[in-house]
Amino acid sequence: MVQTNSIKPLIICGPTCSGKSDVANTIAPIINGEIVSADSMQIYKEFNIGTAKIIESEMSVKHYMIDIADANAEFSVAEYANIAKNVIADIKRRKKVPIIAGGTGLYINSIIFDYDFNQCNKNDEIRRKYQKFSDENGKDALYALLKEKNPNAYEKLHMNDTKRIIRALEIAELGGISIPSKQLNDDYVIIGIDVDRKTLYDKINQRVERMFTSGLELEVKNIANKYGFEIQAMQAIGYKEFKGYFNGEYDRRTLMELIKRHTRNYAKRQITWLKQIPNIVWLKKENITDNILKLYD
Repeated sequence: MVQTNSIKPLIICGPTCSGKSDVANTIAPIINGEIVSADSMQIYKEFNIGTAKIIESEMSVKHYMIDIADANAEFSVAEYANIAKNVIADIKRRKKVPIIAGGTGLYINSIIFDYDFNQCNKNDEIRRKYQKFSDENGKDALYALLKEKNPNAYEKLHMNDTKRIIRALEIAELGGISIPSKQLNDDYVIIGIDVDRKTLYDKINQRVERMFTSGLELEVKNIANKYGFEIQAMQAIGYKEFKGYFNGEYDRRTLMELIKRHTRNYAKRQITWLKQIPNIVWLKKENITDNILKLYD
């Protein structure tokens, strides 16, 4: 059992389909832990199948940062960091181990680094400028401008997400959010799940197929009927692709292949991002539990 007088929060991260939730759920009761999700989609209510969200009956311990935002809400990384850090502090106060599990790199960085989210305040003049640019030149041109000025945001945003694209351009023009040279005072154990590329891609393809079998199409249809496709959460992979399908632009097989391909591409970007995290230790899933237990013995 972990010594409660020197609790180190544990971060379990990796690309989608690497088994983060399984590992966290297995290890948590053994080391007296509670789980804090670091998944930018699992925060939303109603988005369940397409996010591979764990259901309550499968939880071995208490989970946090799941279903904390309405489906049509706009939710920022600053909001995530504020809530998650308070949750982590509360878990530690109760002499338990905070286990942060997820693959959203910016969410993980917002916990381990001391971001200054206030340095990029809103600037209405800049926003109006980019809105005018979009109106005059179209979404394609605005999206191309984002790729030039803020390539990190370009990788994460859909071309139709005009509001967030304009915000990303605004942030770039105001100087962006910088990462400090050192981590927070809190000491984290950071584990990345290492999966070979072929195995990972096979798992992604299989998961997408299971999602369709489990009713993903109906889930997306119900959400789209209530809120449309313009809300923030509907820009995520596994949801945004349905718009063209519902409009008759391609068939179900093409839809499924699009989601598989986009998810594989996203997994590659996740790996690139996570490899930049300082002090991360990459472990194969087969022996990851034993290695973590040694650290928390």
